[in-house]
Amino acid sequence: MTEGSEGMIESVNGGRQVDAPMVQLCVDLRTLPDAIEVAQMGLRAGVDWLELGTPLISWVGLNSLAAFGAAFPDGVKFVDAKVMDASAPYVKTAGELGMQMVCLCASASDATFRAALAAGKENGVKVVGDLYAVADPVRRAEELIDLDVDAIYLHYGYDQLNESVSGNQTLEHLTRLRKLTELPLGIVTADTEFAERAVAEGADILLVSHPYLVGDGVEEKLADYVTRVKSAARS
Repeated sequence: MTEGSEGMIESVNGGRQVDAPMVQLCVDLRTLPDAIEVAQMGLRAGVDWLELGTPLISWVGLNSLAAFGAAFPDGVKFVDAKVMDASAPYVKTAGELGMQMVCLCASASDATFRAALAAGKENGVKVVGDLYAVADPVRRAEELIDLDVDAIYLHYGYDQLNESVSGNQTLEHLTRLRKLTELPLGIVTADTEFAERAVAEGADILLVSHPYLVGDGVEEKLADYVTRVKSAARS
């Protein structure tokens, strides 16, 4: 973990020292009770951060998620609303609901990022740029760095992965970005082996979702994921 990323991550963690990398559980479910149950499972398995995933926000609604925040008052919570425009209300509402981070699509305008960052300066919510489906992720990341975002995430999406596993170039992009910035860099992972490779390339935050959310033995599977990626950072 770089000095720059360590400072931001420590701030999000409320000053607590947490072993790197951060494991962010993307709670991509459609009902609030299921989301809370899976988030509780994730914390037992050792994840560090809880993401209110896009399906949860779309089906339940951001204003209805105060109960999620109340269920985890001391936890770090991330809002993945796939924001493309009118970003300030999302950042303001996230702060009111006790959330620490909000994700904007990197393809959003610079004006959208500036509005979000201005709102974040007022309430302390961090703004993350998600490079999903951007034509030139490294170039856009450089632009986001100049805008002074708080973190950048590399994201090969669900539909993309189902269509072509070999098309995933996020590890290569991660390697290039690690040489360009000390900002926290996150990456979406679909399995433990990929996550371990991401740690070796300098990832600060590992995002994990299905198939680590539901099913037989899922808590043990997720706990193994957490153990292995934390160990990879120490090796």
